Amino acid sequence: MRIAILGCGSIGRRHMRNLITLGCTDLLPYDPAPATAEIIEKEFALSCCRELDEVWSRRPEVAFVTCPTSGHLSLALEAARRGCDLFIEKPLSHSLENVDLLSSEVNRRQRIVMVGCNMRFHPGP
Repeated sequence: MRIAILGCGSIGRRHMRNLITLGCTDLLPYDPAPATAEIIEKEFALSCCRELDEVWSRRPEVAFVTCPTSGHLSLALEAARRGCDLFIEKPLSHSLENVDLLSSEVNRRQRIVMVGCNMRFHPGP
């Protein structure tokens, strides 16, 4: 399964490490920041895409949206339109603008979507 990691800051790198531990080998890290891309290339020995077109040309099946919160919805929407199932790091967005659009898009395309919540499976909440 080809997985795009859209944003490779500390959270994106944590998800990459977890995915590698789980046996995922076909990762497509994306980050437009040259310094972050260099970290990815050194830490994971993976080529980091610096343009989204490069990610989409490799046709990922799943996208982890781990960029800064203000970019979550736009990247999630673009990934859904390209046929990706989604894992979106919490929070979903910094505003409600386009949440309905994303919801409609993933429902229409029958995509699987999960928003991260570190207490989701804890018995307390």
